[in-house]
Amino acid sequence: MTRPWQTASGVWPIIETVVVAALRAAVPTVDGQPVTVTTETDLTLKDRLPLLRVHALGGGASDGFDDDAAVDVESFALTREQMWELAGLAHRAVLLLPQGGVVDDVTVTSTPGYIDYGTPEIRRALATYRLTTRAQTSV
Repeated sequence: MTRPWQTASGVWPIIETVVVAALRAAVPTVDGQPVTVTTETDLTLKDRLPLLRVHALGGGASDGFDDDAAVDVESFALTREQMWELAGLAHRAVLLLPQGGVVDDVTVTSTPGYIDYGTPEIRRALATYRLTTRAQTSV
């Protein structure tokens, strides 16, 4: 069966999986605390901080060989200082994705910026990237 991201040119990676793996490897801790990297958040968010959430967005483009995917990376922390440190570490990790693996290029759509989360107990920064990947001939 052909998956929706598979063509005669090859198979594109699931971009959330690629970014999550890269962030887990590059940002294991911040301020000596383990960092949770996920694609989901729930009511236990505050108990899982510091946390990075990766979310693939719609609106990408594909020419059959290269695929562009828009990806948000949110950095959640208990303090503003830790939020900025975490966002900076994540930003650098995403920018290094083309140095090996399936991502050919990274374009920063929006650098990390503070976004109110609706509670003073949780601080959040959001950055958006456009990642270009090439279809892989092996799965």
